[in-house]
Amino acid sequence: EQLFAEGANAQRDYTVTLANGAGLRLYDVTNPAAPAFLTGTVWQNSQVNWGDPDGVGHSYLLTTSGSLNVPTAVRLPESLPTGSGADYLIISHADFLPALTPLVALRQSQGLAVTVVDVQAIYDGFGYGRSTPEAIRSYLDDAYQSWTPAPTYVVLVGDGTSDPKQYGADSQATWIPPYLADVDPWIGEVAADNQYVTVDGDDLLPDMLIGRLPVNSLAQAQTVVNKIVDYEATPFLGDWNGRFTFVSDDTDSAGNFAAHAASLEQTYVTAPWRSSFINYDPLVNTETAVQAEIQQSWQSGQGLLMYTGHSSIHQWGAERFFHLDDVPTLTNGGRLPVVLQMTCLTGSFQQPFWDTLDEALLRQPTGGAVAVWGSSGLGVGTGHNALANGFLDALMVQNELRLGTAVLAGKLSLLINSPANQDLVDTFTLLGDPATLYNVDFWPGLQTYLPITTR
Repeated sequence: EQLFAEGANAQRDYTVTLANGAGLRLYDVTNPAAPAFLTGTVWQNSQVNWGDPDGVGHSYLLTTSGSLNVPTAVRLPESLPTGSGADYLIISHADFLPALTPLVALRQSQGLAVTVVDVQAIYDGFGYGRSTPEAIRSYLDDAYQSWTPAPTYVVLVGDGTSDPKQYGADSQATWIPPYLADVDPWIGEVAADNQYVTVDGDDLLPDMLIGRLPVNSLAQAQTVVNKIVDYEATPFLGDWNGRFTFVSDDTDSAGNFAAHAASLEQTYVTAPWRSSFINYDPLVNTETAVQAEIQQSWQSGQGLLMYTGHSSIHQWGAERFFHLDDVPTLTNGGRLPVVLQMTCLTGSFQQPFWDTLDEALLRQPTGGAVAVWGSSGLGVGTGHNALANGFLDALMVQNELRLGTAVLAGKLSLLINSPANQDLVDTFTLLGDPATLYNVDFWPGLQTYLPITTR
């Protein structure tokens, strides 16, 4: 039982008559955040009497102790790391922090100042404890504007879905929420992690280079981190990473995918780089033959593997010549390609009920990929071609070997050469570490070094 009463703005004495006053307590709740238990009240039989001597209107609550809401637990806010700057910022769910030590050590050995943050501390400091994307974006905005140096690289460690409250019975957990935005002209709202780092001005280009490790367990986090670290620190021997494979779908009303891929191959693959070309054409080969070629190429090791054509969340081509179910069969070990998905939907990690092709390739423990750049939504070939041109020019011509820099170059190329497809700036997401260095030490006499770049 409870009785709430507003006192008058004058000195008054109050009397409340009750059928049963047993166990009742009187509180001053003028400040609801700091209720005060009132002593000095007079209880006589079924009446309670108290006074308001200061003449200021107070609010009162008369209640039994059993009617009070008592917290079942009190969690102290997590503390954000001290310090005023970092080149490389990791935002991780607490469950995955133990897996990050090798990655932190690698980046520090490369001269990067590293900060690791438990995402709960960001929620506490910038979101009033609520696990929202806007809290993360506000933190990144603050870091960009006030840190010296401001972060260049941002890594989100944890998967996330468009159903973070798991209203769907089969929805997977959200460890780090995607930044959802209505940017896809066909689908509408999709994951747009790019908007986490568009904090300076109203343009679409990222102000920091962002990537995500979409893991759902400590074991997955350890697998992905070890793949990245081994790829850079102890690369698999041989000339495998000087080989590129271009895979294309058959031509239809959406475009001549083979011509797009061939143009990229001819423009950027020059000695000592080497390439192979796999094109599905129902007049020439079968989907089974193409599937076998893709498997053989992947298993033998490729430095870069690009697909252009139609796709779904799970597969390349309507004919299913590469599928999510094929990923567990990949045993390329340390010969890990960077995969460019110049197609639709394979990077839509925000799907609450299914894993996507790009996620599976990154998590595959016996091979797969070291990083995958793909789309969370739909798109068209002209936009995909502009993205690929910018990425490959940065990597192959400008020797910009950090993947995040090549991704930025791809997005800049898109805005310059295909601005009608600017939605792809937001939908194309790097699943991987944006600071990953593409390893080019594969050919006798060829050594390429990345200079330290300061901003």
